[in-house]
Amino acid sequence: MSDEGWEARLGWTHGLISAVPAEREIALRHHMATGAAVLAALQRMNGHWHRTRADYSDPAFRQSIAEHIAAQRYGFPSGIWQQVSAKDVPHWPGLPYVLNFLEWEARYPDLWTKHARHWGTKESWLRALAVPGHEDITRERLAAMLELIVARAYRCKDRRYVGIARVIDSPELRNRLASVAEQPNPWARLHATYVLDMLRHPERPNTRAVWKRHVAGVRRTV
Repeated sequence: MSDEGWEARLGWTHGLISAVPAEREIALRHHMATGAAVLAALQRMNGHWHRTRADYSDPAFRQSIAEHIAAQRYGFPSGIWQQVSAKDVPHWPGLPYVLNFLEWEARYPDLWTKHARHWGTKESWLRALAVPGHEDITRERLAAMLELIVARAYRCKDRRYVGIARVIDSPELRNRLASVAEQPNPWARLHATYVLDMLRHPERPNTRAVWKRHVAGVRRTV
């Protein structure tokens, strides 16, 4: 799929992370409209499925399936639901739109939760992005997201950002995280010190048990 194809379908998602409220509102309306189109196509497909008893030889049923697939390509995040090999992720043309999805949740978590709550998609892409070879612009966007994530209260799947921190690790990133850890916000201290500790100990598994021990240890010191 070409870069032009991606931008034509999902270029509007840049507005979801815009600093300009009016641009975010326009993008949100577009998001809601495409979501409604995906849902309507799904309902039509389900109707044909029940009517034909899943008879794939029925032309109307096959057409409804094609229409649903087409609608999903313009939805968000359904438009980024694709299998990509790990080695291809850093240069995949759909990557900017994946970053838009994650950055939308990082910058405007309440809005994201209301209109695009896909925790499984978030986790899947955080795992997929934890690979070496990202270009500088991607590394910067991921580092900026990490700063936002560690400075806020923990949200579902946030722990998966550790894998990304490890592949973009640098003295600059550690300095940025250390600066967050010095904030008076207790969540910032908790999250930032955890990521820093995981960077200093790359052999340590990023498991729920390790996270819980870190939380307990921090609480004993406050």
